[in-house]
This record gives sequence, C-alpha cells and structure tokens, in this order.
Amino acid sequence: QHKHGIKIWCANDSQNFYLHNAKIYAGRGNDEETSTPEKTVLNLTTNLRYSGRTFTMDNFFTSIPLAEKLLAERTYVVGTIRPKRYAIPNDFVDDEASSCIYHENLSLTKFQTKKEKRIFLLWTKHSRLMECDPENGQETGTRI
Repeated sequence: QHKHGIKIWCANDSQNFYLHNAKIYAGRGNDEETSTPEKTVLNLTTNLRYSGRTFTMDNFFTSIPLAEKLLAERTYVVGTIRPKRYAIPNDFVDDEASSCIYHENLSLTKFQTKKEKRIFLLWTKHSRLMECDPENGQETGTRI
C-alpha cells in the first residue's frame, strides 16, 4: 500500500461538470500514461484536443513545453506555473516587481498577492491582449 494513498487525475468540463476522462495514480510504477505531468495531461485530453478548448491547470502540470505542444494542437492553456520550471528566465523570477513577458503566443505574468507570495501565471489564450497597454497602446511586456 502506498503511504500517501491514491490520486485521481481528472479532465472535467468547468461549465457542466462533465467528467471527460480520469486516471488513477497510486504511486510510482510502470504506468507510462501517468509517469510525468506532461504525459498525464496528454493522456487525459486525447479526445479533447484540436477543438479550440482552454485547459486550466495547477502548477504541478503547467509547463512551457506542454503549453507549446497543446497550442500546436489548437488547444489553449491557462495555469499557474512553478517559477523554477525550465525555460523561465531567472531575471524574471528574481525580480520582485509585477510584470509580464511574452513570446509568440505565450504570456507569462507575475504578480504578488501577499508580502511573500508571488504568483506566476502562464497562458496561451488571448496573449496578444497583454502586449499593449489599453490606455495608450504602448507595449507593456518584455519578450522572452
């Protein structure tokens, strides 16, 4: 028996609460479908991609390579991301000011909710909206 129990990974519809797919994770093993967060997402969403949907995920699953892969399949991502993930510039992570950077169709925003709590948010949908300040039309982000 696994000391932490089991986890159930789910792909749900946020509007009607329909369960599209689920996988049980009971710890490390030989299950290739859930061996990494990226493989878990790709396996859970096999029948949902190429449909223009937006997937919302937490920082365990969100990564820039996964977001790029899903975007290539006409699927969008919105999710918190861990600041030490691969491909996030160190100077962006270390700077304490709220800011936004973008690259092609990816936007990464950092903001602070409490004194010591910084939130990093990655999304591929509506990324062009972040490039310009709505008041003066000037670019506000920095290219990745």
